[in-house]
Amino acid sequence: MSPSSSTAGERILTLVVRDAELRESMLGDLREEGARLARRAGAGKVARWHLRQSLSIAVRYGVMR
Repeated sequence: MSPSSSTAGERILTLVVRDAELRESMLGDLREEGARLARRAGAGKVARWHLRQSLSIAVRYGVMR
């Protein structure tokens, strides 16, 4: 996974999800799924997937608050 994509996605979630326990749970799930995807699809696809998922979660979480 590209460090910049994962870092950007994680920063976005950090700004939106204030509850540290919930945020770490979300990030852990993303990392686990990203590792599985990397074995099948490669690092470039995982980086894009991670950023897309982070943005999606941030938008849904922000709207639900």
